[in-house]
Amino acid sequence: MAELPEVGEALGEGSLVTATLEGCPLADNRLNLDVYPDGCRQFLELFEKRREEVTQVEFLRLNCNEALIDSTLSSLPVLKCLKSLVLKGKTWKSIP
Repeated sequence: MAELPEVGEALGEGSLVTATLEGCPLADNRLNLDVYPDGCRQFLELFEKRREEVTQVEFLRLNCNEALIDSTLSSLPVLKCLKSLVLKGKTWKSIP
């Protein structure tokens, strides 16, 4: 099994591993929370505890099937550097 990179270790493309909050990766200007079952809760905790870093996020991915998605989305206007927002979740097809 491959070892996890250490904080500050280069990953390629100029990115660094940064400190995490309960396993929630905040690396460079990217925050990928769509793969965590409680990603919205983790975003809100990060937003509260590390607001200065979170406001610099340019790329954010969230799971829109979570109960806290509305609270999370309501805090997004503060993210002035945000360039890309990806909302992942189930899609419902209309059945004729």
